[in-house]
Amino acid sequence: MILNKLLLPVFVFIYSLIALINLSYSASNIALNKRYTVSPIQNYQLSALLTDNTTLTDGKYSSGYFWTQKSTVGWKGEKRIEILIDLESISDIGRLTFNTARGQGADVYFPAHVYAFIGSGMDDFKYVGDIVKSPDNTPGIYKVKKFELAGINARGRYLLLEIIPRGYFAFCDEIEVFPGNSASTYAGNMDREAVQNFTRQLERLDIEKEFLSGLLDGLISKSKGFKRSDKHCAEIRQDIDALSGLGDSGAIETAIFALRGEALRARFPGRQFLQESINPWAPMSPIPVPNDKPLQDLALTIPLGGYDHAAFVVTNLKKIPQEVTVQPDRMAKEAPGLAVYGVPFVKSAAMEYVADPLVPANGRFTLRPGESRMVFLTAHGEYPGRWRSTVKVGVGADVSSVPLDLHVANVALPSEFSLNSINWGYLDFKPIKARRSDAVNDLVAHHTNVAVIPAWHIPFSPQVAPRDLMRMEEYQRLSNGASKVLYFFNFNEERHLTVNGKYRFMSHEWKKWFKEFYPRLVKSAARAGFTEEQLYLYPFDEMHGQDVDRFVAFASWARKEIPSIKFYGTLERKEALKSLPYLDIAQVIDRDELFEEARNSKKEIWIYGAADKTKSLSPYAYYRLMSWKAFYLGFKGAGFWNYADTGSGENPGSAWDDFDGNRPDFAVIYEGKNGGIVSSRRWEAWRMGVEDYELLTMYARFKGDAAARELAKKVLSHPGDTDKADETRRFILREMSR
Repeated sequence: MILNKLLLPVFVFIYSLIALINLSYSASNIALNKRYTVSPIQNYQLSALLTDNTTLTDGKYSSGYFWTQKSTVGWKGEKRIEILIDLESISDIGRLTFNTARGQGADVYFPAHVYAFIGSGMDDFKYVGDIVKSPDNTPGIYKVKKFELAGINARGRYLLLEIIPRGYFAFCDEIEVFPGNSASTYAGNMDREAVQNFTRQLERLDIEKEFLSGLLDGLISKSKGFKRSDKHCAEIRQDIDALSGLGDSGAIETAIFALRGEALRARFPGRQFLQESINPWAPMSPIPVPNDKPLQDLALTIPLGGYDHAAFVVTNLKKIPQEVTVQPDRMAKEAPGLAVYGVPFVKSAAMEYVADPLVPANGRFTLRPGESRMVFLTAHGEYPGRWRSTVKVGVGADVSSVPLDLHVANVALPSEFSLNSINWGYLDFKPIKARRSDAVNDLVAHHTNVAVIPAWHIPFSPQVAPRDLMRMEEYQRLSNGASKVLYFFNFNEERHLTVNGKYRFMSHEWKKWFKEFYPRLVKSAARAGFTEEQLYLYPFDEMHGQDVDRFVAFASWARKEIPSIKFYGTLERKEALKSLPYLDIAQVIDRDELFEEARNSKKEIWIYGAADKTKSLSPYAYYRLMSWKAFYLGFKGAGFWNYADTGSGENPGSAWDDFDGNRPDFAVIYEGKNGGIVSSRRWEAWRMGVEDYELLTMYARFKGDAAARELAKKVLSHPGDTDKADETRRFILREMSR
């Protein structure tokens, strides 16, 4: 007891000292309880409310799971977030902190960047650094971390943060600003617009540095033990760290390839180039490890009316750039049409170099020293038979002949495919807006047979004017020949749900409007060349929450009033399965947990994928095998988002650049230099999958459904083996040719 009495004052003193230290620490946070604005407004429903504007500077840290607390501010689906804090007076600023969290299992990452700017006013901001630039900014298990930027020593009243999320989510619960030494000079000269432009330049430079560092790391891991590698790599690493202009990145990339060329020349002395086989759907690195296997015969087996592909890789081993020529010999008129493409690398939103676009080679392209490129061949067969030929490959003065074996099997694909193939090829998207007819021809050539009329072409107004119907008809007429037409009403948006705000959904006035509108829609479609039997209403996209109940109410009423009406829907959540009894076609996202109930509904089921960062997705496993999965499950359709989506808004990006729009690209095509459409390995793999579905369907009639499903199962069981589907396709063609 006496001891306790003696210790009590000590504990009181220590507690008071700790409290005093904490109080002093809090008092030195000059952002505490200061006003701020965010743009765009926070939109993650489990964290701070939309109306909250105090959480980021209230001095309170989240307790519990970070992104489910009202003391945390969260965003989803934003590419850039801006926070402006008014410190209320000019202050000497020395240190900034940003408290955030990650959890890779929930697809949450620390922000890629939090660029900080300080200004005394709105037109004199100065860049002071990236708060989250740290070796600790890595993916991983759940972790809360306070990032810090110290040694700033700048003077200003306003702190402007430009946040670049890494992935779909971004979270923060507290931002702190601490005093520092007086700045000797104030050099800020950027207004808000200049800050945003500068941020884009910083982001692009950081992206280039990340790509170049990854390329160099890959070279080091694959090219051990060659002379002076450590010295040269260290020099290149310094150049990457010092990168200050985008024009310099190409020179550094060239230096990395030159270093690779040095390693390869040591391994293959006296060789001028390498020429190696590769599966056309296989993943390819810009610095592949050579297998030194001579290029064998290129063999293609083609169904009548169908396609097949082959590929090989050429690597320049010389110390100077080399022009590569690829020229097939002339063949008889009845021989399959053969096209040759070079496959350059593009930089994907997943921060990977991807060999994807199929650029018409026109017989030639140039390789830098140490650089490799895939050559992609596409054959289309119209007449059965066998042809032998060669492809001449020249690198500089060296020319070799590669044997080419083309076999068009006497097995014809049907004129109308049984698989419903859809990819939401909206003809107003930037890459194809000026070449709609070319896009439609390309879609048809890739066996797309389902057309979707986007909501902006459907006239939602109480009194539909004839000219509005004519505009819709003109758009719809472009897809004449499609087997089905889906009218995307987009009732997810309030203005469409309420007929531009005029009628409450499912009110007496709304029902009256719809009963008058639907017959006009049917007549308009007839003028465009489609019967009512081909038409399906697509009221909600990926419906959830109250949209499911709205759809059920609408469909229940509409079927009674208009017995011939048909409905299509996309389902991505379990709650949406409630809509199945009211749909004629349900397209279910590729998740196994949704398929059992969908199949048990006895409705017509299609499958679809809506992943992002699509350039890095496997042409084989994601695009081609989706049709195999549809066949195995007994589904009647397959699709993916999207044929030509490169972003929306005032400045949608280019398909060639995943980092210039307002979100990652989804497109499987690219803009051609002369206004044409450039295909991709992913788009060609999709076409092969659609043809595979038809061949499996034909084989099922020939050998029985069980035999065909067993073939599909074997292919699906090995999604990483890019040879499996081609082997099975050739087996089917051999069996059915007997």
